[in-house]
Amino acid sequence: MKYLLFIVLLVGTLITAGCFGENKTSVDPIVGIWVVPDVYNGTTLGTLNFFADGRIIVNVFNFENAEGTWIKIRENEYSVPSGGQSFIYDPKTDTIAFADNLDNKFYRPGIHPATTLITIAATQTPVGIITTSNPTVPVEETETTGSVMVYSNPNGASILIDGNYLGTTPGKVSGIPAGNHILRLTMSGYYDYEGSVYVVPGQTTQGYGTLQPMSQVTSAVSTQDPIIGVWTIREELYNSKIAVDEYQFRADGTYSVKFYYPNSRDSIEEHGTWSNQGGNVYALRVSKGGEVYQIRYYPAQKIIDYVD
Repeated sequence: MKYLLFIVLLVGTLITAGCFGENKTSVDPIVGIWVVPDVYNGTTLGTLNFFADGRIIVNVFNFENAEGTWIKIRENEYSVPSGGQSFIYDPKTDTIAFADNLDNKFYRPGIHPATTLITIAATQTPVGIITTSNPTVPVEETETTGSVMVYSNPNGASILIDGNYLGTTPGKVSGIPAGNHILRLTMSGYYDYEGSVYVVPGQTTQGYGTLQPMSQVTSAVSTQDPIIGVWTIREELYNSKIAVDEYQFRADGTYSVKFYYPNSRDSIEEHGTWSNQGGNVYALRVSKGGEVYQIRYYPAQKIIDYVD
């Protein structure tokens, strides 16, 4: 859960950025796609894409896509201005990291073992890097569609984008208009997966979803279980910001949660299953990645909170 909050803070930082720098060039080493590896599960959490025109787009968990801006502070050091975060580029390892936490590195596609699923993205040229040596080559800024490479666990799920059937997983769907789209994965005997995917013109975006077997969701959940319903957890973060975690627990053993900052239209959603561990303690298993954390119900106060 703490690593999830770290990524939530990263998305929130990028959303709030709003200033373009003046000393960026198309050869800045930070320009391009960087992969966020999940160091716990050996998988990929998402991607960061630094564009030569000063934009940055983050696609984490395939729940939200946030766009912000970046500037170059000095050689190999870059900043997202209003978010207060800085990145350091290490030319020896060809990686980037937060200036205040150099252990959490971001890799180019295909370099870290957890990034192999999206090596296809490494061949794409970020928007804003326009080749002028050959005027007959169309510039990418004129493109209005992109592609989505969709994976699922298990394979063989039906792919629906904005309600339109487009094949089965694993599969690449082309000709998708740029922007945000609803991705749904369905398979007989499994609960549907639904998330969002952001399509960049001329690029291939990765979509991934885990479908929960209906047989694995406990049928012994009591409709009188006190945790069933909608709950809100408010947390004060280290930077004095208030984060809101809004949970909905259902009687079929599934839950959903939305993480957001007050007065912000952007949010990140998570889905999974829950089970009563006894003693008013509940175990929550995240659908994507399988991470498990616990929440406790306090009957006297009628509140819930995280178990440290």
